[in-house]
Amino acid sequence: MQTGFVIIQFVILTMCLAMWAHRLIAKRRIGEFMNSRQHDVSPIGIIDIFVTVVIWFSLQTIGAILIPLAMGTSVMEIQNFDAAQLLEFSGWAMLLQLAATIAAMVYMLIRHRRVTWFGQANSLGQDMLIGGAASLMLIPMVMLIQLVVTQLIPYTHPTLDSLQENFTGSTVIWAWIAAVGVAPFTEEVFFRGLLQGWLQRTFDHEEPKEVWIIGGPVTPNTNRAIPNEVPFQTSYRFWAPIFISSILFAAVHAGQGPAPIPLFFLALGLGYIFRKTGSIVPCVIVHLVLNSLSLILLSIGIMYPELMPPEAEPAPGVIWFW
Repeated sequence: MQTGFVIIQFVILTMCLAMWAHRLIAKRRIGEFMNSRQHDVSPIGIIDIFVTVVIWFSLQTIGAILIPLAMGTSVMEIQNFDAAQLLEFSGWAMLLQLAATIAAMVYMLIRHRRVTWFGQANSLGQDMLIGGAASLMLIPMVMLIQLVVTQLIPYTHPTLDSLQENFTGSTVIWAWIAAVGVAPFTEEVFFRGLLQGWLQRTFDHEEPKEVWIIGGPVTPNTNRAIPNEVPFQTSYRFWAPIFISSILFAAVHAGQGPAPIPLFFLALGLGYIFRKTGSIVPCVIVHLVLNSLSLILLSIGIMYPELMPPEAEPAPGVIWFW
């Protein structure tokens, strides 16, 4: 079976390198690594991001009090939870985060009458294909970066650590709910849809400060000028929203050992895709595939430790190359 893993890894890396080569050739031929898609400017203002954060933190605070009570304990005992209790608590907390995200989206629909993060209805199939192709291109690269940095800095993650300590049917279900069922959607809505969407509008359009704060339809004829000799996709205005949202995305994963380093590079790729398509659908797919692969590999490592080399680190998204 170990030979089978080696073959799978070789095939994945070959496909990854082939796709990178294809896109680099396309860039030389047409001048763009990925074709841009016409999409609406985000109506988001800084007040919308503030309201979303307030909704999230309010529900999370309520959950931190009520979830332990529903589990028959108290908020003071959270630090003493065993692995199974911690996974259950995390699962319920992530479901609350999903509820908060949906509530924030409803707020956006009521206030702006539209949400611009999902692309056009007729582009869903294309977005799914982009997400699949991007998964093959980005995830192996992230895995290799993670593999290198985990040799220098020990990796820790509450969900994965708890799953290793108590690997049962219920703990696996809670881990999948948290890491696969909720996190990809909620994180992409906030970091790509809300935050990067607002940053793109801020860097692309020179609007009055009150519009920057309250949002609304984009002001006509406010596109910032770019020197003719500088293509937009190589300008700082194109990349600044991607870098800023990627740094913040990596920062919220602090405390998980070296995870912010590979996740920063992952976020750069996801941000680029969102910049070009205006849709979070491909980003959610990549995020979902990465987290699913992480849990699958961790589960295999727990159930069949003989298949994994002794130096293997159960880090997210790492395929254990040997």
